[in-house]
Amino acid sequence: MKRPFLLYHWSPSRKRQKIAKQGLRVGCRSRGNDGSAWYPKHVCFCRTPSAAWALSAMHDGRKIAWDLWCCWSADIAPYTTRFAGQDPNTGWTMTEYRSTRSIAKSRLWYVGMRMYKGRKACR
Repeated sequence: MKRPFLLYHWSPSRKRQKIAKQGLRVGCRSRGNDGSAWYPKHVCFCRTPSAAWALSAMHDGRKIAWDLWCCWSADIAPYTTRFAGQDPNTGWTMTEYRSTRSIAKSRLWYVGMRMYKGRKACR
């Protein structure tokens, strides 16, 4: 059996009270890349806060407050993995962990909040 490891998930801060009461629920309204509503059949996590940030707040691009949540990998099992990005120069990949089960509030820890402010492109 694989040793459990921590996983991280960012969500808009406006959802903090709901998550604290109900946990992370599969099928809750999310925002698609084009701003439209969608209802995912999974909850996504990454192994580091920065990787999760890249797949949520930076990907979304809204200048709002975001909350970081964490849990143990054993608490989202069974899960599937997906390579979310790969750098052809270094071979580095970012793995996304997807659970089709809702995560109970008793299994989550609130880590903290961060503002997404965007940033200028480097030249």
